[in-house]
This record gives sequence, C-alpha cells and structure tokens, in this order.
Amino acid sequence: MDIKFHMEKVRLKLKEVLTIADGEDTSLIILVDEKDERQISIICENDIAARIQYRQRHAKEARKLIPEALSAVIRMKGGAPLEILIIGIYGGQYQTVLNARDLTDFVPIRDTEAVLLSVAAGIPIYIEANLMTMQSVSYKKGEQGIPLPTNTLSLDMLRKALEHAVESENYELASHLRDEIRKRDNNENKP
Repeated sequence: MDIKFHMEKVRLKLKEVLTIADGEDTSLIILVDEKDERQISIICENDIAARIQYRQRHAKEARKLIPEALSAVIRMKGGAPLEILIIGIYGGQYQTVLNARDLTDFVPIRDTEAVLLSVAAGIPIYIEANLMTMQSVSYKKGEQGIPLPTNTLSLDMLRKALEHAVESENYELASHLRDEIRKRDNNENKP
C-alpha cells in the first residue's frame, strides 16, 4: 500500500458511541482530537458499538478477549508499537490502516474495526491532518443533533435520508443529498 510514511497526523480519541435510531442496526462513533475541539463521526453496526461499549464498562473482564490477549502477547514479545491511521475516504467509508510505527508496511482495516481495536488494545488512532480539516466539525459536548459529512454515509443511508428530506419538505437538504448520490453513482459507473 503506497502511503506517505511521514504524514502530518492528528491523534484522535473515542468520545462516545451513540445509537442513531431505535430499531435500526446503526450507531455512531464520535472521535475527537486531543483538545476536544473537532470531531469526526463514523457510522457503525450496533454489534461493533456494543463491543466497544462493553470494553468501556468492563475493562477488567475484556482483558481475556482475543484482541486484548493478542496485543498483550505482542507487547510481551517486544513487537513494534502499532498505530492506526485514517488516510482517506472512499464510498462513504474512511480508509484506515494498521501500521507498525517503525515499519513502512500497512495493513488495511475497516474503520469501525480499527476503532474497536484501538479501544481493545490501547493502540493510538490518528487521522491525516488535511483529512481531519476537511471532514471534522466542531465538537460541542451535549449538542443536540450531530452534523455528519455526507461523504461518510453509505449510499443506502443517503437514499433513506433523501426520502426523509423530501417527506419533511426540506428541499435544500434533499438537493444536497441528491447531488452526493449522483456523484457516487457516476464514480461507480466509471471503468
């Protein structure tokens, strides 16, 4: 995988995991910078959210789970320190890699699984600085409604949001969502 080895990056930390709507299999992971000023959001399945929340509530019991146990063995054997890097976005998902800090080899990993691994194994998670600038929004604790960049939503979620925007007569939002859907459809149809 071709990635700039010494990229500018921003360290992130897990702030919270939220359920988006009852009855949906969707939750939201909120990651913030170290100063709690900017945030990015990652859509995840409820099972990933539940596994993250379990580790937050039951850290002692979680040490016996596979990711925690394997990371402990790697540390005991003197393995290279690991880091997780969010390096781009494509098709509504952050492109994320696992990296041994002293090596140039990168292993692709799903963004949601990367957050879970970060929580489980204590691996720091970073985002490329320019990507953070483009994708992040201000973080305000307790704020109602969480802004999401449309390019972090799946095509299916965009279509549902478009349907809801039209039903609620929010035509400005509907137009924005329609444009994002068209852009994605055009990108998928290119050879």
